[in-house]
Amino acid sequence: MNQLFTNFLPINDLDLKVGQYSVLQCGKLCTDEKSCQTFLYKPQDEKCFLYKYPLLEYTPVLSEAGVVAYEMEGCPLSGLTLNREAGLCLKILFTTNRTSFYASSVCAQLGGELISLETDQKMTFLKTYILQYYGEKKGVLVGLNSTGGWDWASGAPWVPSSLITNKINNFDSGMNPCGSDFCGVFSLSSSSAMEIFDSCCLNIPLLFVCSTSVL
Repeated sequence: MNQLFTNFLPINDLDLKVGQYSVLQCGKLCTDEKSCQTFLYKPQDEKCFLYKYPLLEYTPVLSEAGVVAYEMEGCPLSGLTLNREAGLCLKILFTTNRTSFYASSVCAQLGGELISLETDQKMTFLKTYILQYYGEKKGVLVGLNSTGGWDWASGAPWVPSSLITNKINNFDSGMNPCGSDFCGVFSLSSSSAMEIFDSCCLNIPLLFVCSTSVL
């Protein structure tokens, strides 16, 4: 685990455990709870807090003196963010090469692929990650492709979720005709609302998301 000296607590999604704990006991609680990404410990009061996301630049926090934060580790490379509950690590990268082939090749060099969002948990985690990493809404290329039917890079079929607005229509006004397949773009229409639309695979967004397996 990676120790961070913070003196603050996240405002949302924080679980204060009842009782008094040592730092090792607090760490074990986090280890045993798959949704726990970070645990925060206040030695003075022996308080243990579990948090389901990593601590990022725009994580909403309040000041709390004496708190030390520890992030769980498990990614094969530095710079990747762990999602323990989904069993994957992710990284958002920037590119000026606007083709999905290039984005896929970069992910392959990291030992992974463009992220597949087959579950609501993965979608919600990515939404929170984008907001807390960038502090604003962003559109990112994900591993969804129209080749042979809409499927994720993992091979799972695209099944619309009630949590996300489906705007896939096999059309890209920015590149028409496309001359290629269409690729999925995950975006936020507000701080809480998610949507997915398609873009020509030769005209992808500037940001894309790679994922790898955990150690």
